[in-house]
Amino acid sequence: MKKFFLLFSLCSFLFSLNEVLAYTSADVAIANGLADANIIVDQRTNPDKYRLDDSISRQEVIGMTLKLKNVALPNNYTCKGYFTDATFSKSHPDAWVCRAVELAADRGLITRDNAKTRPGDTITKAEALALAWKGSGMDIEVHDDEDGTFYDASGKAAEKWQENLLQTALEAGVITATQDASGGFVKLLWNHNSPATRKEVFAIIATLQTLKNASSQTLYLNFSGEVQYKPTKTQIISSDSAMIANLETKNFSAVVDALSPKPTQYRTEGNTLFVMQNSPDLWGHVTYSSITTLFGKVFQQYSPYNPYDKAIAAMLRRFNLASEVDFYALPYGDLWERTRDYIEQYYIDEFMNAPVVMSSE
Repeated sequence: MKKFFLLFSLCSFLFSLNEVLAYTSADVAIANGLADANIIVDQRTNPDKYRLDDSISRQEVIGMTLKLKNVALPNNYTCKGYFTDATFSKSHPDAWVCRAVELAADRGLITRDNAKTRPGDTITKAEALALAWKGSGMDIEVHDDEDGTFYDASGKAAEKWQENLLQTALEAGVITATQDASGGFVKLLWNHNSPATRKEVFAIIATLQTLKNASSQTLYLNFSGEVQYKPTKTQIISSDSAMIANLETKNFSAVVDALSPKPTQYRTEGNTLFVMQNSPDLWGHVTYSSITTLFGKVFQQYSPYNPYDKAIAAMLRRFNLASEVDFYALPYGDLWERTRDYIEQYYIDEFMNAPVVMSSE
């Protein structure tokens, strides 16, 4: 998981553990972008009204998450009474809360297992991230701790659900963490159990909104010529201005040199770089992805296509081998080298001849 985006500085809506005491112009720009997307109320004429350094309530995050998920709050909604602490009179400023929390519960964003949902309470950074992640429709991957474990500000290790969420968000470029290896093991620090500020949640929502929309605006490879593969994973790998400039000026060799693992092959289409990389866990498997710049970020999107079975079948026919078992039983020598070279060339041919398509979401 030692992704190269950790080597670069993060701009605009990616944020770090080191929290400043006052909001910045970049924080205001993020808030204005969310206002343009109708996710929050527009306060650009007086940015102080965004209250960017204040903590944020659960109900506010739920409301933004519903908008991230494109769920509107109907005006004629009749509350069903899921939660005893979420019903207000029609004239109350929080009258919308009942609709929001019940619609969120109906969509699995929050649980109905408790009689209360504590809408006015503050929310931790991990809880806010989890809500927004669900609203974006992105998967949470299961992780081990080989690359470090998240710890909160009090030195407590993350719970398993937090660890999976935070590791997934780290890989996707949604958050960045400080590493501490002073105790002989790697601690990843993001203060995930601390109360979230409005600017931190705005940054999360803005990043996830961008990732959610990226797949409909970037090129990727189509290997079948008939079936258009939807990318299985999208991540932000850099916000570095030099990396963005290299893509925009088509200085692709500099981008390739910064990637890890090193691409086996690459090709280009406009300002998009397509790379083939060996999968680290199993010989013979490869990944295909596109790398391009959008919204001041560098994105990488992976194709679900992997021609391993097709390559093995073609190789068995070429060298008159009865089965894959016979292939793996080959002693090291000329035939072993020729079969391996054949499979690697098969991948290269597939990659270099694949058509380029646009996502059609």
